[in-house]
Amino acid sequence: MLGVRGCVWYVGATVMTSESTSTAPAAAPQRGAWQPFTPQGVAAFARAGWGRLLAMLMLMGLGAGLVMMWFVRGAWFPPVDKAVAALPFSGEIAGGRLLMNIQGPLPLAGNRYLALAIDLDHRGTETPPADLQIELGATNLHLRGVLGYVEVPYPPAWYLPLNQRQAVPWWGAWKQAVLAGVWVAGTVGLMFIWIFLGLLYVPLARVVAWLRGVELRVSAAWRLCAASLMPGAVIMTAALWAYGWGLIDLVRLGLVAIFHVMVAWVYVPLSVLCLPRNNQSGKPPGNPFETAKGR
Repeated sequence: MLGVRGCVWYVGATVMTSESTSTAPAAAPQRGAWQPFTPQGVAAFARAGWGRLLAMLMLMGLGAGLVMMWFVRGAWFPPVDKAVAALPFSGEIAGGRLLMNIQGPLPLAGNRYLALAIDLDHRGTETPPADLQIELGATNLHLRGVLGYVEVPYPPAWYLPLNQRQAVPWWGAWKQAVLAGVWVAGTVGLMFIWIFLGLLYVPLARVVAWLRGVELRVSAAWRLCAASLMPGAVIMTAALWAYGWGLIDLVRLGLVAIFHVMVAWVYVPLSVLCLPRNNQSGKPPGNPFETAKGR
């Protein structure tokens, strides 16, 4: 019986040796981590340092934040400019209420992306159809979209002048600062989101590595998973650019938003499969049926 087991081990060891020899190029040292768009490129970040990963995340975040800023400036700022110029001569938000002397609803401005209006009683203002509608009421504002609406009460500590005399010069002075804030907030916010999501995907990468026999520490798995989010981020950034140009509508943008999350679910296991196995020497493992006395 031992002889049969020995023969089985010999055949298995021979096959493993031949596989190791035939796959020798895969065991070559990996290239430096410089692009996260292919599974091999993402896998390289598992062997790179945190500095390389953070630099790539910063570069991607800057690009995505720039597109966000471009979208806000081109899609949302024009109706805001017109709405500020169309405000009454007196009005303010103070003490959790909108204090304004108007008769009935007051549509301000709007385009296909954003529409703004004042309706103290929320009786249904006739505003241009827009993907996002903001309606100011007496004690709260309504945010309306394709999924319904949300009521946001005014904070009691808020003071916001909503009249031409104060709002027009204030908006003119702070408009560029708001744009810069969108860029900075988008860049930093996306970096933190990618790092956090990368941590959530670590168990998936570790399970795939264990099944394949790859040594993958938690820190390396974290870097790999964070890098695997970059292809989806590029897809989402391109979709926002297309939405800003009117090439796709809000529904398609939402579908892309769902799809871009799933991209990492594919890249994580594929990237782990690109990592070299632990046993790269080409030597077959010892005979598990051989006793300690060398029988």
